[in-house]
Amino acid sequence: MSTLTSGATPAPRIDPRMARRVVEVRRAEGRRRLRVLVGAAVVAGTVAAAAAVAESPLGAVRHVRVSGASGATAAAVAAASGIGTSTPMLHLRAAAAVTRVEAVPVVASATVSRQWPATVRIAVTLRTPVAAFQTPAGPALVDRTGRVVGLGGPAAATLPTIELAGAPTAPAPGRWLPGAPGRAASPTASSAAGPAVTPVARELALAALLPAGATPAPVLSVGADGLDATIGATTVIFGAGDQLPAQVAALAAVEAATPLGARGTLDLSVPDRPVLALDTPGSLTAGGAASSVSTQTRG
Repeated sequence: MSTLTSGATPAPRIDPRMARRVVEVRRAEGRRRLRVLVGAAVVAGTVAAAAAVAESPLGAVRHVRVSGASGATAAAVAAASGIGTSTPMLHLRAAAAVTRVEAVPVVASATVSRQWPATVRIAVTLRTPVAAFQTPAGPALVDRTGRVVGLGGPAAATLPTIELAGAPTAPAPGRWLPGAPGRAASPTASSAAGPAVTPVARELALAALLPAGATPAPVLSVGADGLDATIGATTVIFGAGDQLPAQVAALAAVEAATPLGARGTLDLSVPDRPVLALDTPGSLTAGGAASSVSTQTRG
């Protein structure tokens, strides 16, 4: 006959069903931990594989597409971007590429975007030359903001020429003429609300409104009496240049009725009342000197 040791507590008996439940819970927790570990390993492996691919030639840029420009200009844009076929797509610095592209003289704005898996798209808006500025090396083309977009070319003969007494040599392509509106002006602006501040700004504002391809091309200048344009031998007076859109419309109306180019003046200081005074060649006098008749037209 056994005896109990003094102070000993008998072990509690566990219901077999409860014991099985505890075992099932512990096994379920183990399976969950295993799934988490396996999932983390899969994710880490996938990230590592993706990084390896991104750093390899398989993850590099294979195509650079330029829109908004063609030919040599598109090639210059692609080269300026600094994005080559060895550039990893993940390492592409779009903002830096935009800065480099917008440094191209003829580019007004640009965007750079990725198109996975291996294409970079560059969209540009080009500057439109509105005038030519004579330099010792030939004409320099400038846009509405006064930025020099190029030198020479056939377009120079079809654009108004701006002239300033004592003006410095035009800066290199990509820079602005002294006194030009510069970055503050929209490259596509077609008019100014009021008179421009500087002489060259007034000339550029007028040049942007005049149609390209006029023959002869106007020569613009600013003198003591304000803004003038010389068309052939006709001097067109714009004055302060604070009504340029209306004045250009009046100029077109006068030219439609009376082609300009003969020696004389067209005063558009008051655009709704243009005054045209042309010297019309007359017959030769007995002494052989040419006489002239002054023709005045008041709108």
